[in-house]
Amino acid sequence: MNETNNQFNFELQNQIDGTLPKGHIYQLGKPGVILRSAGFPDMPIELAASHLADKAKTAHHPFDIAEVKDLVNALQNPLAVFSYGDKTKA
Repeated sequence: MNETNNQFNFELQNQIDGTLPKGHIYQLGKPGVILRSAGFPDMPIELAASHLADKAKTAHHPFDIAEVKDLVNALQNPLAVFSYGDKTKA
């Protein structure tokens, strides 16, 4: 996971610097024991850089993209896991 986390952080810095290629998809590894025990499928986790940028700008919960540094590690050790209402959007 360290290598995946370091790669994510490197690519995240490229997004912050404006040098990340358009259409980039972050590879966040596979879900760990905690997420799998909550029903998360044992499949690769991906995140479109454009989706991250859009979510950072939402009116409800704006955030600085730099705040998601080490996201790969955070996904392996979540503080809480909530059930999402619409399973088709998961």
